[in-house]
Parts: sequence; C-alpha cells; structure tokens
Amino acid sequence: TDAASTVAPGAGDPRSERLKFIHTLSDVLVSTALAAHWSLVYGAAQAGCLLILLRVMGFVPALVSSAWAQVVMSRPEAQRPSSWLAALTGAGCVAVAALMVRLALHAGWLAPSWSSLGLYVWPLALWQAAACLIAAASHRPFRHGRARAYTLQCIAMNGVQALLLVLPPWLGWGLQSHLWALAGFLCIALSL
Repeated sequence: TDAASTVAPGAGDPRSERLKFIHTLSDVLVSTALAAHWSLVYGAAQAGCLLILLRVMGFVPALVSSAWAQVVMSRPEAQRPSSWLAALTGAGCVAVAALMVRLALHAGWLAPSWSSLGLYVWPLALWQAAACLIAAASHRPFRHGRARAYTLQCIAMNGVQALLLVLPPWLGWGLQSHLWALAGFLCIALSL
C-alpha cells in the first residue's frame, strides 16, 4: 500500500516552528522547575525520590509514545490495532513497576535512606499511567489535523502544572498534599 494512502486527509504537522519551539520550551521549563522547586522546598533527598521514580516510571509512557506511533502510522487504517491496547499495557507496566518498588521497600532490598520513595510510588504511578493513555493516542491529533489545538492544550497543562508547583507550598500545604494535588491534576488532565 502506498504510504500516502494510509494517512488521513489533513494529517501531518501544520504547526509553525515557533509553536513547536514554545511547546518544547514549556516542557523543558516545567520539568526543570519541578526538579529545582521540589529540591528548594522539600530538600535534595525528597527531590531525588521524586525524580528517580519519574525517570523509572516515565520510561514506560515514553516508550509507548515513540513505539506505538510507529506501529499505528506504519499500517493502513483498516489494520491498525486499537490504541487502548497500548494504553492499558503501558498502564499495567507502570503498575508493575510501582508494585516492584513497594516490594523492594517492604522486603528491605533498599537501604532505609530510600524509605521516602514510598510516599511517591502511588501518586507517580497514577500520573504515569495517565501519561500512557495520552502517549498511546498522541498520533491522533496529527492524523486528524488537530496538532495545533493539541499543542496549545499541552502548553496550558504545563502552565497549570507550574502553578501547582508554586501555589501549594505558598498556601502552607505539606509534601503529601502537594504531591497528590500535582499528580491528581496531571492524572485527570492527561486522561482527558
């Protein structure tokens, strides 16, 4: 089958270079702000727990995003498997990773200095499971000519995430409340 026949009309990436740059910049800024602000507010050890688990669990949605888009876009539309399969498989892998971390903590496989990881496991697992949902469907806006709207939604989500980094400590919230507010928002926003 001709590659052009597998792409829907209006598909592709009509975004301007400027909009792509702003999207990438917002991703970088909010990621950097997360690391720096969490360390500033809660200390290096807590920031380390957050960032290590984000790195480990975040590998799954990154893999779903890159691999699944290739699978879907390489097949004619009639032969494309459902994105739900990739989303649920990714979410399942995140759940297994979370369970393994909990098991390692419970079994004493990690030094006691790593006990703070326990605070982060489930909020980050929900966040990254939701990231698997959006990763499995990330090709859709490009196939259906909605890449610009998708990018604007991502930038807006990064803006709210930045506010959720700053406001809770300013309002006197503790680490656990702050973490659940951030992860809860991202779980809902990514799932929608």
